[in-house]
Amino acid sequence: MSEKIKKKNDKNKINERIDWEKHDEILEIYKKIKTGIEKAIKGYKKAWKGTEKEVFAEMAFCILTPQSKAKNAWLAITNLVENGLLYNGKAEEMVEFLNIVRFKNNKSRYLVELRKLMTRNGELQPKKILSEIGDTFEKRKWILKNVKGMGLKEANHVLRNLGFGENIAILDRHILRNLKALNVIEEIPKSITEKKYYEIEEKMRNYSKFCKIDMDELEKVALEKKETRNNIMGYRLPNDNWINVIAEGRLVNIAAADGHPAEIMDMSFAVQAMSALYVKENHMKLNREVIDVSKEIDDDVARLKLEAWDIEIDKLTEEQEAYLNSWDV
Repeated sequence: MSEKIKKKNDKNKINERIDWEKHDEILEIYKKIKTGIEKAIKGYKKAWKGTEKEVFAEMAFCILTPQSKAKNAWLAITNLVENGLLYNGKAEEMVEFLNIVRFKNNKSRYLVELRKLMTRNGELQPKKILSEIGDTFEKRKWILKNVKGMGLKEANHVLRNLGFGENIAILDRHILRNLKALNVIEEIPKSITEKKYYEIEEKMRNYSKFCKIDMDELEKVALEKKETRNNIMGYRLPNDNWINVIAEGRLVNIAAADGHPAEIMDMSFAVQAMSALYVKENHMKLNREVIDVSKEIDDDVARLKLEAWDIEIDKLTEEQEAYLNSWDV
């Protein structure tokens, strides 16, 4: 079968099974955040142009990320650099700075082994070493074989972060949920073998070609969204954080005034209306200054509100009035 016929068959298969509503949603979201995505991708490609030490730090970061938050992993890398340990420290020295990531003992050893692997003639040379290895897929194969602490997901992570992510996938929960929602995959596997990983990656690659969005861009599109409450739409990001957009970005206290129900706002508006009336009737004798709302206006509004609820307030007796006024503050 020719490559041209194979591509046509793959496209037909996607056409038949795809959830078009979700597909259109993907395209719409991509259109809205395309500029931000392109900026992020440029940042990855720029990382590869950094120094040998900077490229090594990126690889070290990806060793720390499994089962740990990315921000904690990067903070740990930053602390190791600032304390002169990432490029020279021993495992037992580095482990003290890895308390914010999981499996710190193993990961400290992996960092030392990575440093040895990426050192040539007494100098760190990860860029030079990786540059000598074929294409992205060959680089990935080499990383999987030689770098301890990196599985397929981590190998793809480091390659993506160094600007080689066009045709590989970081299959995390976010991506798998999106692929399932699109019907690109039938179900989310409970565990992913290497064979299954490549199968899902190939399906995502076919969908990437179908929608004409590169793999590294596609993974940054948030598909999952839900209305977390009235007038608040939540969008899940690739790092599993959520962005909550209130009232579709419109003026919140008008479009989504749930926090100020009419039962409260009627009193506020009543005070404003009566204050405006007071100014209209007394402006000739008022000074140009900030004037507090009078107790009389506050009391009138409260009385009217209680009357609307059919509630009365007992009047104090003369004895009660005298007692209250006898207290000195």
